[in-house]
Amino acid sequence: MKIDRNQPLPAHTKLKYEECLAKVILEKLFSERYGILEIADKPDLRDTQHDIGIEITSAESAKEREADRLWTTTNFMDESTKKERSIDRLSQLGIEYTGGVQLWSAKSSCPSQFDTDPDFYFLKAYHDKVSKLNQGQYAQMREYDLFVHYYWFTWKHEPSTWMPVLLEKMVKENSNPLQFSYVYLLGFTAIYIWNLVGQSFKVIQKDDNFWHYSWDARELVIQKEEGGE
Repeated sequence: MKIDRNQPLPAHTKLKYEECLAKVILEKLFSERYGILEIADKPDLRDTQHDIGIEITSAESAKEREADRLWTTTNFMDESTKKERSIDRLSQLGIEYTGGVQLWSAKSSCPSQFDTDPDFYFLKAYHDKVSKLNQGQYAQMREYDLFVHYYWFTWKHEPSTWMPVLLEKMVKENSNPLQFSYVYLLGFTAIYIWNLVGQSFKVIQKDDNFWHYSWDARELVIQKEEGGE
């Protein structure tokens, strides 16, 4: 299937964009840990050279994901009844459509409390994946890592004030037979990394060239669509 590179990706593709983006980022920025990552299932990415599996998930709420998808497609539509319906649906989700430069005033990016804020889904995403990892359906590998997409996540305080809190919570829950070694959170301005084994953390800020990773991931999806099986 031929893909128009000037339009959003189709809703359903052979490869998931989120998995391709994680693959590109991990291969490019963390080459000391990973070799070539194969896209698979349970876990989503596999480094057969180092016997590491990476599971990919999202910490965005269903509302946020629907709003992102609607804005992306609506922004490329000509004036029509379909576009009006999409804008109406965005309004129902609490988002005022502002066109090419969208103002996400209704989106909560900076949760005040990790345990109680309903807009912060990171810990829930982690909990769900820890549980699924230990249900006996994953390929057996030496280590497992977790990559979490949460595009709108930002935090107004220094990482040293809140990353240790999350580290402690994740290490405490990471006591099952199968455990995650590293957890990555891809946020709005940075990638946050927790080493659960070494009980350490670090932050990598996105630079001006970070958009290249998104472009490369998109190309992986397009090439798979145009090349067939």
